[in-house]
Amino acid sequence: MAILAVAVVGAQGTGTGTSSTSKSSTQTKAPAAAKPKPAPKVDINTASKDDLVKAGFDAATADKVIAGRPYKSTQDLVTKKIVDAPTLKKLSSKITVPPAKKAPAKK
Repeated sequence: MAILAVAVVGAQGTGTGTSSTSKSSTQTKAPAAAKPKPAPKVDINTASKDDLVKAGFDAATADKVIAGRPYKSTQDLVTKKIVDAPTLKKLSSKITVPPAKKAPAKK
């Protein structure tokens, strides 16, 4: 009988009166991991084929993107029939066309 009693006490834990179903009150939570920064958007006017593929284009489409440069906006990919609208929507968080830099004013 004594062995059985020891086994029951060992299974109950520390014997503090908490049941094994209320683990959340006795366990400490690990600190939340910092969210990784999202990768910077790929400029479709200057990106290499490898960068375009990493952004989500397949190799053949990456070649079409390069051949269709320059772009004024990412919407040009649809206008120039490089990708369809649903594909652009999927890729839009990963690609960009930065605004054109203004030429200095002539004096």
